[in-house]
Amino acid sequence: MLTKPTVQHKLEMVMLEELMSKDYLLRKIVASVDFEFIREKVAHLYCANNERPELDPVVMFRLLFIGYLF
Repeated sequence: MLTKPTVQHKLEMVMLEELMSKDYLLRKIVASVDFEFIREKVAHLYCANNERPELDPVVMFRLLFIGYLF
């Protein structure tokens, strides 16, 4: 007995760089602002021997900043 052919899904590689235009606002911000100063500002708030992984303060600030912009 013949079976139905199975549907094969195509895999497509998409790069984030290709999806955003060259003059996109977030590209300009990343190119012009260095957020590393945040680590120094909040270093005293983190415990050195907490035995728990801390959340990266730069990533947290970027997320809040993007939320504020959009």
